[in-house]
Amino acid sequence: MDVSDSTPAIREFYLAQESAVAELRRHVSAFVALETASLREEHRYHRVLALVHQLCASILACEEAALTRDEIIAILDPVRRIHARSPFVARLQQWPRGYPGDFETVEYLCSGANRAEEGTLEYSCEAYALSRSIAQQHRNKVQHQAARILRTMLANPRQTRIASLACGSCPDLRSILDQLPSLTGELWLNDGDRAAIEFSGHALRSIRDRIHFRAGDVLSVARSLPRNAFNLVLAGGLFDYLDARKATLLLKIAYGLLVPGGMFFFTNIGEGNPYRPLIEYFGDWRLIERSEEDVYALCDAAGIPRSNVSMRREETGLALLIEVAKLQ
Repeated sequence: MDVSDSTPAIREFYLAQESAVAELRRHVSAFVALETASLREEHRYHRVLALVHQLCASILACEEAALTRDEIIAILDPVRRIHARSPFVARLQQWPRGYPGDFETVEYLCSGANRAEEGTLEYSCEAYALSRSIAQQHRNKVQHQAARILRTMLANPRQTRIASLACGSCPDLRSILDQLPSLTGELWLNDGDRAAIEFSGHALRSIRDRIHFRAGDVLSVARSLPRNAFNLVLAGGLFDYLDARKATLLLKIAYGLLVPGGMFFFTNIGEGNPYRPLIEYFGDWRLIERSEEDVYALCDAAGIPRSNVSMRREETGLALLIEVAKLQ
């Protein structure tokens, strides 16, 4: 574009845009060139990882230069097509169950098993996708949620009521499966995907007589649950997908479900997630990031005192672990 007659500010803007696009194209070409490079597996992995970081930095530069998502995706397309040969990344692009974060993808992620063909470029793509902190934070959250369930049950064995909203395949409960028969009181399990409910029912069949299954929209199901009845309500990573209005509404409903001394536990991807360009552009996984203050603001809007809310980050520092207590 000829910007010689433009104002200095306009010229600077278009030059920055051209520079960002040129840099992204260079990195795309370098990544595609790995297809024909003769590299040992470990060398290929590090070349892939180095170029992925460069591509992510270039994507950020393109965003800052006001390119649209569609414009960036068009340039990145050769890289996306290579990544689509990774069975895991293909799920992140296509979401075969029709919604992001589906239980089968979470199962894949939690297992960490690389299912791509060894010795290929896509094997390296899948290897890094399953091993970076953005994947590990999911596994960490499952373990923290399992620990919260276990603490609640141990405090009053076989007498607790616990509800898990958007429970998916229940990896948290399954990780403590051996202890559930002696500890479980009553469980309410909800998910919008009936296949997830069926999967969980089979996996938890040893305590099936103590489970109430509730398939359907999480807000509708939460409204139908008995009020002032639960020692623990869980929502996992659901808040990653809820806008402020729905998040506030769910907070109000969940808080009303708790007995005095009960706890609502959920997580949220933290603001400033450095892996955002990776999951949004290499895949199509968009999460609603929140800061600690954002979460407090949601609680304010839900009428929950800040003194009832505690927050910390899981081990990678990427995700917030939030506990909302209904104090005595």
